[in-house]
Amino acid sequence: MIYKVIKDDKEYEIDDTVFFDAQPKDFQVVFNELKQGDMAEFDNCICLILPTNRVIISTKEVQDGE
Repeated sequence: MIYKVIKDDKEYEIDDTVFFDAQPKDFQVVFNELKQGDMAEFDNCICLILPTNRVIISTKEVQDGE
């Protein structure tokens, strides 16, 4: 599935069927800047990189119409 991952005013299209090292390079850079352990928090989701290099995306719930 393809997700729109948002950080500040920048959007990244991430395919969770593709390994992390094959994701767009600009997403990889932002992920590495934000990461805490094996996860990074974006505006609309949390991205987790498994030891197998697979990307897991957990979307945040919308609150107050945001």
